[in-house]
Amino acid sequence: MNRLVDPEEAARLVKCGRLGAFPTETVFGLGAHPFHPDALQRIYAVKGREIQQPLSLHIGQLPDLFKFSQDLPGAVGCLVDRFWPGPLALIVPASPLVPAEARSTSGTVSFRYPSSQTCRLFLRYVGAPLAASSANRSGSLSPLDALDVEEEIGDEIDFLLEEEPSIGEPRVRLESTIVDLTEIPYRILRIGAISLERLTVETRLSFQEAGPTLSPLHLVLWKGSPLSIAKYLRESSIGEGSAVLTSTTLSLQEGVIQVRLPEVGIDLFRLLACLQREQTPRIYCQDIWPPTAAIHRRLAIRAEQFVDLEKGEKTCI
Repeated sequence: MNRLVDPEEAARLVKCGRLGAFPTETVFGLGAHPFHPDALQRIYAVKGREIQQPLSLHIGQLPDLFKFSQDLPGAVGCLVDRFWPGPLALIVPASPLVPAEARSTSGTVSFRYPSSQTCRLFLRYVGAPLAASSANRSGSLSPLDALDVEEEIGDEIDFLLEEEPSIGEPRVRLESTIVDLTEIPYRILRIGAISLERLTVETRLSFQEAGPTLSPLHLVLWKGSPLSIAKYLRESSIGEGSAVLTSTTLSLQEGVIQVRLPEVGIDLFRLLACLQREQTPRIYCQDIWPPTAAIHRRLAIRAEQFVDLEKGEKTCI
């Protein structure tokens, strides 16, 4: 089956109860029509996600916010004016129209209004919000492009909407910031693409940090023999707390974390996601895969630098 489709065909499939992946300005999402319960359950099954974690509603036009929410606080207008469409999720009281899969036990719902033009066109064709999460297995790195999605969950989805390069904006490469507006002070449940400083300065509202701060994956991908790798790492004076992922045991400086390199893709990307969540200052990953391998490609699009010790080359990516 050819899963790559255009926005109009993707919308037709969603209306028929199908499940698919789509681009946003941050990472790819996995979504379904909010009024097709079986499709919503498939999202949880594909991701291996706990049912207690509600999905977000992605909207393609602002009126949907008012249709699927109620009792909106005044701060919504300020945040919407400044940051929507964009990488900001707002948690507000849900209206009775919101399905159980997107509604928390306290009766709230999270809204995203992506700035990706491809995504917004797709959502407008759907004519309703899309209940969605990131298009990856739970615990793994969020997908940055369509090939990421294809490799990790491609066999379990019905369509894949690839962003058109001519109209797509540069990807933020970091998940959205999440703000809960149901309590005062307003709580930031996750600091992602929009910083606390920007939120505060540009809205003059008060916020309380109540969750993690995401950071980019600081990855150096290298290739070479164990001896050349050990020598390179010693001479590079890698910082304390950095992680080195290798297929062999090396003699490294104190304070550096050494981890056996998983050879299975999903295990590797779950490990990288864990190191990212732990705010590891830099990750040095041995590249044992040929350039044509999916794992190599997924690492390469995330790497800040590629070091080929066999050729003595360093390339900033």
